[in-house]
Amino acid sequence: MNTAVLIADRDEKMRDALKHILCGTYQVFAAGSLNDVHRIIEAEHSRISAVIIDLSVLKGTDTSLIKDIKSSPLNDDVPIFIVCTFSDIATILNFFNEGITDFIFKPFDKDVILQRLKTFIDIYRGNLDRGVFGHKSERLTVLFGDVVHARSLESSEHIQRVKKLTRIIAEDIKKHYPQYALSDRDVDNIVSASAMHDVGKILIPDDILLKPTKLTPNEFEVMKTHTTKGCELLEEARGIWGDEYTDICKDIALYHHERYDGNGYPYGLKGNEIPISAQIVSIADVYDALINQRVYKAPVIQSETYNMIISGQCGKFSDILLDSFKRQIKNLEEISENEKK
Repeated sequence: MNTAVLIADRDEKMRDALKHILCGTYQVFAAGSLNDVHRIIEAEHSRISAVIIDLSVLKGTDTSLIKDIKSSPLNDDVPIFIVCTFSDIATILNFFNEGITDFIFKPFDKDVILQRLKTFIDIYRGNLDRGVFGHKSERLTVLFGDVVHARSLESSEHIQRVKKLTRIIAEDIKKHYPQYALSDRDVDNIVSASAMHDVGKILIPDDILLKPTKLTPNEFEVMKTHTTKGCELLEEARGIWGDEYTDICKDIALYHHERYDGNGYPYGLKGNEIPISAQIVSIADVYDALINQRVYKAPVIQSETYNMIISGQCGKFSDILLDSFKRQIKNLEEISENEKK
């Protein structure tokens, strides 16, 4: 059984850092150049269980090495990971189309790296269902969620809670308001895409994104651009996700801060100019943000959170969204309480 991992990085310190993480679990082959990669694959392909390649070796957007690896004796039998930084996201999306399995971010997190390696090695060996993480669109959704978590200090729990809250509201809208013609597929897509609502924050400067006090008017204007930046970033994934899912993700990222009375941003849309997907995720996001602690605020108690949303203190939501919110408040509260246990 294969037990070795090939790592390729032009930076010796980075190679050593990865070797230190992996050496207790895997045998490690280290390459500092394209020639080294080809030489090791040729000699050791029967033992290699995964390949980890830094963008420095790939020379930016050049996917030729990936094509070479896929046509080498390794073929499709091993997962291939790209090492990158948060700022590389828009660039590296193209690698999904060449068969990349997943991404590893710098700075390295030992537990994340080892868990991802184990999961995908098991999948490629047939020990796990490829459907769990096997589809490129689902892996990319997980990727973006992880980046937002790591980049913005918003917890992965927040993202998961928003997805659960979104499902409750979306199912209610589907049941009670046929004018929106939401199908089961629509609900599933909205729930999955809700993880993308703040993806544009990965492009906001740290001194604004992580500021523990109130933003200045100029800083807030920069923060507001996470909606348009997120939309632009998600467009890069259209070739991977397809039109339907990409459009839903973009609508949510772009419009989840719009408000029904036109007092939101970035465009001041009114009423049903705002896609129902964004309206649903917006109220779920606001509710979760209020009842949980953030870097800039303490949590608000459930009863006060309810009153703030109903009274419009967090911006105006449609009567339909508010009726759904009222009808489902016990279920929303239950999710929030369960997550805190």
